[in-house]
Amino acid sequence: MVRGLLVKAPAYVAFDLLGHDGVDLRDESYQQWRDALERLLQQWLPPGLVLTPMPRFRT
Repeated sequence: MVRGLLVKAPAYVAFDLLGHDGVDLRDESYQQWRDALERLLQQWLPPGLVLTPMPRFRT
């Protein structure tokens, strides 16, 4: 049972992106960080990396 959990458990979890390709995103909104991270991971999702779900709230 433990072996099965180890195989299914992610090694890393991504939840935001502070910069990419020399662009500092820290002054941008969290939503812009998240959008950039989602675009990046659509191109390439390394094995063992899981993008955490982000709740979308209606305003």
